[in-house]
Amino acid sequence: MNVIVEDIAVCRKALTIEIPSAEIDVVRNDVTTEFVQYVAIPGFRPGKAPRSVVERRYEKQIEEEVERKLVPESYRKALEEKNIRPVMITDIDKIEIKKGQPVAFKVTIDVAPEFDLPEYKGLTVTKASAEPNEEEINKTLENLREQQAEYKDVEGRGVQAGDFVIVSYTGTIDGQSIKELAPASYLFAENNDMWMRVEEDFFLKGFTTQLIGANTGEKKQVTATFKEDFPQKELAEKTALYDVEIKGIKERQLPELNDEFVKKIVPDKTLEELKDLIKKDMQKQKEYQIESQIKDQVVKQLLEKTKLELPESVLEEEKRRTIYDIVQNNQQRGVTDDILEGKKDEILTNATQNATDKLKASFILLKIAEQEKIKPTEQEVSSYLQIMADRYRMPVDKLVRKLRENMRLQEVYDNIAVGKTLDFLVQNANVQASA
Repeated sequence: MNVIVEDIAVCRKALTIEIPSAEIDVVRNDVTTEFVQYVAIPGFRPGKAPRSVVERRYEKQIEEEVERKLVPESYRKALEEKNIRPVMITDIDKIEIKKGQPVAFKVTIDVAPEFDLPEYKGLTVTKASAEPNEEEINKTLENLREQQAEYKDVEGRGVQAGDFVIVSYTGTIDGQSIKELAPASYLFAENNDMWMRVEEDFFLKGFTTQLIGANTGEKKQVTATFKEDFPQKELAEKTALYDVEIKGIKERQLPELNDEFVKKIVPDKTLEELKDLIKKDMQKQKEYQIESQIKDQVVKQLLEKTKLELPESVLEEEKRRTIYDIVQNNQQRGVTDDILEGKKDEILTNATQNATDKLKASFILLKIAEQEKIKPTEQEVSSYLQIMADRYRMPVDKLVRKLRENMRLQEVYDNIAVGKTLDFLVQNANVQASA
């Protein structure tokens, strides 16, 4: 096999790989033998059809299988021969295999950047205390009380600040229905039996506070002005007039914080025992957060001290993944497509920075792993692959086959190595208690 390497740009190379006809014939012979053993041909028992008949009947499928096996294996050998570590294939020639002839194909790849490592041992990081304070514990208790709150109908008085009102409303701007003016902003156009808390910034600024003093069954008109940066431009800076009907007034009543309240949440526990449980749970959460913060400090210092250029294709793919994750997370939180569209530039900016930092950190950590000879064990790889297989709901062997065919199995080893290297750096850091 002959391999020619050409430097195209920073982090980009082209490999021209020529496979001799003799190597192709070996693979074709193996593939044909497999077909003879397993294909069904009328008039012949499985595995008993003449080889020539199988070759003629399944010629196209045999050649496709030869290519499927030959290209990845030849590519892998070429990388080993030239000691090249790719990070992504950006282009690959379509090849045509003909009997008795050699085959040459070209693969364009992006490779890991070349750069100098800074001093990475003994980085100074600060560590916060994991001990929960009384205020944090009390805040958790208050949240538990709010979860157990009851909402009682209010009688004999009008709406007060802090109440919850159940309202139906319809909005217009300059006499035109908001529903017609901005169909996508249906929540701000009209609604029935919606619960709102009576406070200045709930829903639209000043909307609910204009209902103070009104009684159940009463109808009122209120005005509200949309912010300048409101996602729907048709509504930005416009003042809307709302016809509001108050369907009900609710007053939130929190349970008394005592042992009886605690028994509803954790049977056979007293208030003091619940506080101890909360303290222990919070301490575990804090310890995890602190560990993550220390790792962030390590990565930040490495990024500040290291200069490197990123492979363009890898950066673009990571940006796409990051944008997708940001959009998905916001949609799951109930953020509308209108709001996301209005923040498109902000999302792109954040995604670009996050993707850049993540990739740079990965390359730095992998280079440290190489220098420190940090490698994943087979057990770690097996566990990682099992988690991936469970996530994608497929057998491990099928997942490995797909990763190998797509030439992405190395990513598994890299991801494990990155995590182990970060742990190594934390263990070798100069950890100081924060003030």
